[in-house]
Amino acid sequence: KVTKYSSLWESSSYAEVSVNKTPFDLRPAKADDYKDVEALARQLYRIREVAHPSVFVVADAALIDSNEWQNALASEDHSIILAVVDDEVSGFVHASVQRVTKSLQHLERQYALIEMMAVSSEHRRSGIGRSLVQNVQDWASERGLSEVELEAYDANRDAIGLYEALGYRSVKRTMSIAVR
Repeated sequence: KVTKYSSLWESSSYAEVSVNKTPFDLRPAKADDYKDVEALARQLYRIREVAHPSVFVVADAALIDSNEWQNALASEDHSIILAVVDDEVSGFVHASVQRVTKSLQHLERQYALIEMMAVSSEHRRSGIGRSLVQNVQDWASERGLSEVELEAYDANRDAIGLYEALGYRSVKRTMSIAVR
């Protein structure tokens, strides 16, 4: 299913500075989209590398394992959606179903996890990220999942602003300190 969009940003403070009206299509990923998604993942990892140089390095090797890519495409428990601008992959989101069994500390539940999402630097603040997240929310709802979760690095303020504008709230925080 291909969905046509012309970004409409109207309601949040994040949206007020996001008025680029770039038309784009959303479509499911195919096997031959691997290199385009890999290139976008590389942009995302560069942001992480700059923010946390003692933790991340953008290697020359593939950032997305090709076997995992094929398995995710074939699985009903994964959704990989691409945003396409002028026949160019300009964003993607990869989400998966997560299952938690009941334990002393947790209730049994199933939820969607946004494993990775990236939008090309030239198409950020155009509505692509918002549409990709909304697509995951719709996918999760259609499957009867309880919620959508994701992780965002504190240094990625643009992504956090987007998620907060969409109603996401922080429920857990990982903190660190360098000791050498």
